[in-house]
Amino acid sequence: MLAAAPQPESKSLYDLTAHFSHLMGLVSAAYGEITPEVEAELAKFDSAIAEKIDDYKFVMNKLEFESQFWTEEAKARQKIAKACDLIQQKMKERLIAAMQTMGMDEIQGDAYRAKLTPTKGRLVIDVAKLPDDFKTPVVTMEPEKEKIRIALENFEEVPGAMLEGGVSLRFYSSRR
Repeated sequence: MLAAAPQPESKSLYDLTAHFSHLMGLVSAAYGEITPEVEAELAKFDSAIAEKIDDYKFVMNKLEFESQFWTEEAKARQKIAKACDLIQQKMKERLIAAMQTMGMDEIQGDAYRAKLTPTKGRLVIDVAKLPDDFKTPVVTMEPEKEKIRIALENFEEVPGAMLEGGVSLRFYSSRR
């Protein structure tokens, strides 16, 4: 005797999958015959899975909107961060310019001290004017994805590449 079927009303996708397995066990035990017991279980499963798909789609839609919101929020915050960085750099440049104009290499504050120190200098390069002996060739090898796909679809062997089967999930409005 088969174990009792998990109840599809529990709303768990795991439970629905277990219920489906139980249903298939009933069908197998009846040698493929659709018994009244199978019909009753199938009716429960059909309504539960239909409700589940509606619930999942509802949550997925909400998550899509949340994702859009947080993506936009992140962009706005990134703009603010960039503005802060730019303002900080401009303030630093103004301090340097003022100290150089006044011939000062150090300023002492109550909590901080600022000192101009020499650097290696910023490297400015005009590639068009640069002699070849100061350049190095760069070669980039990129896979030709469409060519590879066509070859594989034509059953040609392409070492290092293969086509994997897959599925996508699409949603459509119910026609009720």
